[in-house]
Amino acid sequence: MARQANSSPRNDALSLCVDIGGTKTALAFYGADGGELFYDKFPTHAELGAERLVREIGVHVRRYGEWRRAGRGIVAAPGPLDARGGILLDIVTMGWKNVPVCDLLSRELGLPFSLINDCDAGALGVYHSGYEACPSLVYFSLSTGIGGGAVLGGKEYTGAGNAANFGHIPVAGEELLCGCGGRDCLELYASGSGIERRYLARTGNALGCAGIEAAARAGDALARQLFSEAGSALGQAAEAVRAVLDPACFVFGGSVCHAWDLMEEQFSRCTRVRPHFADASGKQVLLGAYHYGKHEME
Repeated sequence: MARQANSSPRNDALSLCVDIGGTKTALAFYGADGGELFYDKFPTHAELGAERLVREIGVHVRRYGEWRRAGRGIVAAPGPLDARGGILLDIVTMGWKNVPVCDLLSRELGLPFSLINDCDAGALGVYHSGYEACPSLVYFSLSTGIGGGAVLGGKEYTGAGNAANFGHIPVAGEELLCGCGGRDCLELYASGSGIERRYLARTGNALGCAGIEAAARAGDALARQLFSEAGSALGQAAEAVRAVLDPACFVFGGSVCHAWDLMEEQFSRCTRVRPHFADASGKQVLLGAYHYGKHEME
């Protein structure tokens, strides 16, 4: 359901931020001071295609009475992507390739759009939510897929454009083939979709990740094993990142974190990383997109 804040923007320089995820899409309008003015979310239905989703975004944007006061849009989406060209190159978990998302949104809403990796935005949003004193921070997003972001010295680190793609760090596993072409990527074991596929393959029962979590808590041995193995895989990947970057803070967010207690023991056995957790509201990507757009304008 849409939610509109009571406060009014200080001027007309509103920012529209859109977070496209494999399961849900969210959007928010921010005033020039970074205050949230409007928030809405809805299912993505990636199987229906990008153009359909863009039209749906347009419908939800127009629910905000002041939407025409937006001066720019920032869209955050999973990588790999071409941020300069505004193109989603290959979202494995959604089956999308070479989608000119910024052009599509600009045509729909009449605004210039810029593009940022959703986990880079998530890292920025976490940083601006109480971690500004942290000299270096990495963020793992554990959701339908797995992504990551890094903030070094107060600025997102993107490398050549798609750095911190943590979901495709190789881990010890069962020689599973990933959609990226690699084998035993972290995403295959510790993402929501990875846990679902492994449960389906062993039981024939198509449960969502939340349902598998509930089964684990009810005593389902296989469900508990899958979360334990997810914790081990995640710990291996976190330890690899620690060895390379040695960041001051590790922050984890996303829906799979709801089952952290089912993963924690094996995670801790595989790494020296001390985990912190993003706010449960899940708005860090939108907030980070706002700050990215703000810095672009400076």
